[in-house]
Amino acid sequence: MDEVTCTGTEGTLFDCQYSKHHNCLHSEDAGVVCSSGTARGIRLRGGDEKNQGLVEIYAHGLWGTICNEGWGIQDANVVCRQLGFLEAVFAVRKSLWGEGDSVILMSNVQCDGSESTLYGCTFNRVHNCTHSQDAGVKCKKGEYYTTNNKYNTPYKHYSYSITFKR
Repeated sequence: MDEVTCTGTEGTLFDCQYSKHHNCLHSEDAGVVCSSGTARGIRLRGGDEKNQGLVEIYAHGLWGTICNEGWGIQDANVVCRQLGFLEAVFAVRKSLWGEGDSVILMSNVQCDGSESTLYGCTFNRVHNCTHSQDAGVKCKKGEYYTTNNKYNTPYKHYSYSITFKR
């Protein structure tokens, strides 16, 4: 990849614009260091530790919450894996860590547990929720999660593995 241009809303690097032709050397390889607490448009807020809190997702230029309608351990597991933890300790169906102050972006989230992000689960955007119903999670501390992803682009088949450690 060369001349990569991203807006920040892409789900993967391959969703960014880039040139299929390059004249790069390996001395020009790029790397990434992710900050803890936010991964791919999701974060936990208000918890006493980094592994717990109110779940907030980033969409349409703002952070919003998830309504607890239908919220369960499979949904919490997906959130925790998306944040780099192995699994959830429990799903929180009430606002233990305060209430959100923006919009409620999802409700009735239904994950089967195999999804890599919440956006792979089924959910509703229309709801009758208030912020007193904001969903939260507590993830297992000190764990890691490895993703193996494959992407087919018009140019090549790419495969990568990333291990997150906390």
